[in-house]
Amino acid sequence: MKISFNNFSKTPTFNKTSFDSPITEFALGIVAHKNDKYYASGSAIIVGTNLAITAYHVIDDFFQKFEGNYLDGPRDTEVNGTFHLQVFQVLNNGKSGLIWDITRLWTCKFTDIAVLRLSPTTEKALNLQWKFPKIDLILPKVGDRISCFGYGTPKITKSGNKVEWFVDSRTSIGEVKQVHNQKRDNLKLSFPCFQTNARFDGGMSGGPVFNDKGKLCGIICSNFPPIDDGEEHASYVTSLWPLMAIQIDIDRYGYPEGVRYPMLELAKDGFIHAEGWEKIALFTDEDGTIVKVRLNST
Repeated sequence: MKISFNNFSKTPTFNKTSFDSPITEFALGIVAHKNDKYYASGSAIIVGTNLAITAYHVIDDFFQKFEGNYLDGPRDTEVNGTFHLQVFQVLNNGKSGLIWDITRLWTCKFTDIAVLRLSPTTEKALNLQWKFPKIDLILPKVGDRISCFGYGTPKITKSGNKVEWFVDSRTSIGEVKQVHNQKRDNLKLSFPCFQTNARFDGGMSGGPVFNDKGKLCGIICSNFPPIDDGEEHASYVTSLWPLMAIQIDIDRYGYPEGVRYPMLELAKDGFIHAEGWEKIALFTDEDGTIVKVRLNST
């Protein structure tokens, strides 16, 4: 499914977005809890049946909050924790919604992206007619327009049996300023990404970024707000093509259980709608471990 943005301008805007917007059916807000402690942070986007993606650093933040330390171990292993992760999905133009349990997490060393397995918590969720955006794996160009969405400044409270989720949902419009094909630096942004002048607030990390064709082209990563009047935001978006190297093992008809395979296989089979997958090359060692992923320019 393609998202439409009706000829938006490159001029940066940062507008409040109501729950009756179509984007809220695809974009998710993330919440974690352990015992009676609740914490809301980050956004996500559905990319396939029972599958969503978010920023790896959002998951890392939850681990710091609930486990007392950041994620340890290789980035290409499955992630486990002692707390519960859930996402909120808004449906029917804001009139209803669903809560999904995150029951599996997969990451890799090539990108700041985590893949989420969404498990239903109600009968209604079991019968959901899934819709998800088309993905464009090809890098945007400097000067391209983008539209970004996220659940900013989230907060969650619990009183008795009542849990309330508060967010400032925003759509941010901007222009691509720089494209970093491999990385911007060796520390904070050591993965393929691109810079934009669109504003991102806390809690929007992991939210979707669309090109002017309405296709998902990245996820929100980080923001450096302007220091002086007249300056623009320097925000960063995680490119999607390294996502194809993340190895997962969701149950699929005709595939053996427990066998991991790269997300690229889901694109080839049409399980996710990812344009440009033919330009992705994966390189493995003698043990079959993916050691490199490349986006071919031709």
